[in-house]
Amino acid sequence: MSYVSTHSRNPQTLRPSGLIDTRQLGDLWRAMLRLTRTTNLPDLREIEYEEGNDSLFALSNVGPEVFVSLHGDNYISRSLARNGSFEFETFERTLAHLGGPRDLLVDVGANLGTVTIPAAARGHAKQVLAVEADRLNYRTLMANLYLNDLQDRVVAINTAAGATSGELLEFQLSPENKGDHRVKHSSEPGAFGEEAWSTYRVESTRLDDLLTRQGLSERLPRSLIWIDVQGWELQVLLGARAAVAAGVPIVIEFWPYGLQRNGMMDGLAAFLCEHFTRLTVANSPEMPAFPATGEGIAAIRARLDGTNPLSACDLLLTRDA
Repeated sequence: MSYVSTHSRNPQTLRPSGLIDTRQLGDLWRAMLRLTRTTNLPDLREIEYEEGNDSLFALSNVGPEVFVSLHGDNYISRSLARNGSFEFETFERTLAHLGGPRDLLVDVGANLGTVTIPAAARGHAKQVLAVEADRLNYRTLMANLYLNDLQDRVVAINTAAGATSGELLEFQLSPENKGDHRVKHSSEPGAFGEEAWSTYRVESTRLDDLLTRQGLSERLPRSLIWIDVQGWELQVLLGARAAVAAGVPIVIEFWPYGLQRNGMMDGLAAFLCEHFTRLTVANSPEMPAFPATGEGIAAIRARLDGTNPLSACDLLLTRDA
C-alpha cells in the first residue's frame, strides 16, 4: 500500500493514491504527528516541512518497515512507496557473505534510512551510526527512526563525512533525486545539469572522530561501514583511517562519473590498492571478486557502461588476514 498526505497543517485530509485501509493510515499519521510535536528533538519537530514541493510527503508500509518519504523524490522515495525498500538486497547479500549480523553498522549517506532502518529492525546490526549531510533527508530519517521505534538503537548525525573535521563544504541539491545530493566539486556543465543546482554549506566531520565521540570505536572489530556519497567516497575513507587500519569491511558505491567529476578517481584507486587486497562486486548476485590492484580496478570498470553516466556498482572492500 502507498498513499500521500496533505501538508501537516491539515493532517486529517488525506489523498489516497491506491487501495488503502484509511483507519490504519489515519492512526499511523496521527501517531507520527504526535511524535514529531511532542519530542524534545528540534530536528524531528521540523518534519513539518516548508520546503516547496517537499511540504507533501508520502507514508509507506508496503514492506516490513514504515517509511516517511519525500513526495518530490522520483527515485528512492518512489521505490519506498511502491516496494517498501530500496536496493536492500545488496546489503543482505553482503552481510551473508561476511558471515552474518554485525555489532555495528556505520551508514554514511544514510538518506531516509533505506539501509539503516531495515538493518536495525531486522536484527542485522545491534547498533547503527547513521550519517546524513542533507537537513531535509536527516529530518525524514529521524521521523523514520521514531516510526519504527528504533531511536534507542540508532545514532543519527547531521553532518557530511569528510577527510577533515570542521570544514565548510558546498553541498548541492538535486531537484528530482534526493539520493543524489552531493558535495559540489566542479562548476563545469554536467550530465545532470548539476552545475545549476542550488547549494548550501554543510560542515564536515571525520568518521574516526564521530566513532570516538559516540564511544563506538570498540565495536569496530565486528562492524560494517556502508558508504554512498555520490563521488565523495575517497574523502570519507581519508577521514576513516583508523577504521580502515582496523580491517573493517567497507562497502562503497563505485561511480566513475561522480568520481571523475570530482577529480578523485585516481586517488581512490590508489587508496584501494594501498589499503585493501580484495574488491567484491556486492550488487551482483555472483559477487565476483577482483584483486585490489590497478588491473583489478580496470576489470571492474570494464563491467560498467562507460557511455552511461549512471553506471555504477557497489564494492565490498576487504583485506586478507
